Amino acid sequence: MLGEVAHYIPLSEAPPACAWRETEDSSGDPSEDLRRAEAPFLPAIEAAIRRFDIDKRLLLPSREIAYFVGLRVQVAVMFLASLSTHGPHESGKILAYPTGTSFLTIVEWLLLDWWRENGYYAAAGFQLLEECDW
Repeated sequence: MLGEVAHYIPLSEAPPACAWRETEDSSGDPSEDLRRAEAPFLPAIEAAIRRFDIDKRLLLPSREIAYFVGLRVQVAVMFLASLSTHGPHESGKILAYPTGTSFLTIVEWLLLDWWRENGYYAAAGFQLLEECDW
């Protein structure tokens, strides 16, 4: 369901202003270039995600914003998939859905709060997989 929130645009098809590479900085952070590429669009990206909770749909004013929001959604989907179980007697998930919490609240948390702490690093790993054509 989260994957339906925004369409993922591969980096190879992203607008030129969105170009970034997975490269480590002096601290070992592989997402420095992604942070640089996203920085000029960050207010609009976060505003679009916050409006989603109000409008119940994503309004993406440009292809650049669509790329960066789509990347966040794709990485969040992969994060959630990494938490799931796949055994024959298992339900297919590890974490129970938090009762009393709306889907839109979870989406906003993943695409804003979780992203700030974990998403950039996860996106760098995702980019490596994409480059290897996995």
